[in-house]
Amino acid sequence: PNAVIFFYSHRWARGNWCEELQKELPWGSEEYKRAVAEGKLVGDPDDAAHSKARALAAFGEWFREGLAKEAFPITSSAQTYLSNSDDVEIFWWIDWCCTDQDKLLPKKSANEPGRDARPDIAALPAYAAASAGIVAAWTPEYASRPWCRAELLLAYAFMTKGKNVLVVPAGFAGSSGHGMDEEEIVLADPRETVDTLTNPNDRPVIASLTGVAERSTAFSCWRVCVKHSTESVFMSCIYNVCCCCQWCGYIPLDWSRNVQPGKATMDKWVPRQQAMER
Repeated sequence: PNAVIFFYSHRWARGNWCEELQKELPWGSEEYKRAVAEGKLVGDPDDAAHSKARALAAFGEWFREGLAKEAFPITSSAQTYLSNSDDVEIFWWIDWCCTDQDKLLPKKSANEPGRDARPDIAALPAYAAASAGIVAAWTPEYASRPWCRAELLLAYAFMTKGKNVLVVPAGFAGSSGHGMDEEEIVLADPRETVDTLTNPNDRPVIASLTGVAERSTAFSCWRVCVKHSTESVFMSCIYNVCCCCQWCGYIPLDWSRNVQPGKATMDKWVPRQQAMER
């Protein structure tokens, strides 16, 4: 493809910041509720210097240049990670601007059990499936946050390139070099850290999204086998030959994904330190 969508996973820098009032409003406080009722925007994913936005823009351009120059010296899959085009366009899915997290879908009746649904949040697996890969603003706190864990799990369950996470280092400013390091990480269970959620009402949402990921068969052994054995004449021949050699089950098994928090692994790709120097 000439254009791809990246899912941007990050921890909000100022989750309760009100720009209009120029201060943090404790979540759930009367001042917070009053500001929201008055239509004031509460919450900012970035800091005052917009450092995350700057780093993301620089990373997108750096990665795009690396694809065009065929400059990535890591695994063979990295070179065709997204596209063979030398002029690929990168688009970003970012929760702050792509969803209305406060939007509620009222219950059909007052007697219906449960809370009002949040359709944009419930659609997170669909947003993940529509993205080619995931890019994370990785910080020391990132891996412990339940929402970040859930997004990595959804990426693994539904994204074409979900077995890898690309990392945007803090303060990334681009480089002429394109070296990256690989590290295998275990996908942690988002439900283990729900006590750290700012909004306690997110607990059942995290549990539900985790369950959706666990039940995913998007990359089951059978689906992987069917997809790759029918995508081209070459792959069809490969699979047919492998069948005769009793290897047919090993290839799709190796490429399949069993979504089990605490057991499933993905590769974290991080630009090397020298790649951040001009």
